Amino acid sequence: MKNVKKLKITFKNGNILVWMYGAGLINPDAKKTVGESNVSDLTGINMRIEMVEQRSRIKVMDGAHNFLLGIRDGDESGDFEKIISCGYINFEFIKGFGSYVKTYKAAPCMINPVIHIDDPDTTVLGKYISGGQAGFAIKEFDAWTSVYIGSPAAQADVLRAIAKKAGVHLFADKDVIVYANESYGGLHTVTDGHYIVNLKDNSDVIEVFDERDIAKNVKEFEEYIPKETSRLYCLQPNKITNCLT
Repeated sequence: MKNVKKLKITFKNGNILVWMYGAGLINPDAKKTVGESNVSDLTGINMRIEMVEQRSRIKVMDGAHNFLLGIRDGDESGDFEKIISCGYINFEFIKGFGSYVKTYKAAPCMINPVIHIDDPDTTVLGKYISGGQAGFAIKEFDAWTSVYIGSPAAQADVLRAIAKKAGVHLFADKDVIVYANESYGGLHTVTDGHYIVNLKDNSDVIEVFDERDIAKNVKEFEEYIPKETSRLYCLQPNKITNCLT
């Protein structure tokens, strides 16, 4: 790849590299400091730039699930609309004995410029809902794979799907906060539900906070966990001093 000598990136060994909005766009060492060619050189995917403002939300195309297991055709991804409004937000300011309202646009939902894929050798997995351009694609090379997401955000299910393709171990398949090392696994839930915890190796499991034996010599286990609840599992109780606190 061009202009990546200073980056410690391994374009080999079957690695999957994930790029998101603006990756490589600014490169002070390139002939053109800011430009679409910089993005193309870094990602290996031919890009086009449009100097327009539009929503960054992407709709997953039919058939995309055949390339990334775990994403669903027709799902939407790519901005923070579940967290904040993507329209305009009014703030009221108090000054002296009066008040005034100032309007702000919710910037994380919009992108400008729009960087989109223009490469016949890619498999397009999603398009921008607003403009219809290709905004999510995968391109396979002999020794590595490039995935580009043209939004500054991506939902957890999309990232999990890419991680599965890369062979990354996933402790949980649901939207849950995970903390893990070789000795402990922790979950913090957002919603009520039955959670399956996948372990790397067969382990004896103890829940630390409640001092409960969960299972012995298992590679996965299931627990019902209420929303907004933390669980901490000791995975090697026979090897850890003071596993229970």
